[in-house]
Amino acid sequence: MNAKALSLDDSIATCALRFDGYKFAEARGNRFGPDQLGMDDFVDSVERSREFPEDILECHLVFFCMQRYLGKWGGEYLTEYSDEHTFFRLMFLHLYREEIPSEYREESWCIKWVREFQPFQEVLAGRIRRTLRRRGRGAKLYI
Repeated sequence: MNAKALSLDDSIATCALRFDGYKFAEARGNRFGPDQLGMDDFVDSVERSREFPEDILECHLVFFCMQRYLGKWGGEYLTEYSDEHTFFRLMFLHLYREEIPSEYREESWCIKWVREFQPFQEVLAGRIRRTLRRRGRGAKLYI
């Protein structure tokens, strides 16, 4: 397969899901899920400030939470032109080269990342950087 045939959305989601955010949040004393997003305030503050946490594991947690939100917990109606999708893509660019510590690896997603996307990660990153130029040129909500 070549990089042009790869889905950007799938590559970003796979990259985010390599990190077991549930396990990490629980280790920090937080529990969250679709009905109790205990990490909402943390993720919102990072997104508003556009400053990534200094702790790389916290960055991975934000990235993971953004994927959960955009994929199934309320953000499905947002288009790629939304601030949330822009921030999600910026998080990808910040983290795609980072290894996941073994204690927080979600193996099935790590395997998918290594097999399908990692060989093309720089090409994918370039394509994602180009999408950031489109900001403001489309609807932010699916109607």
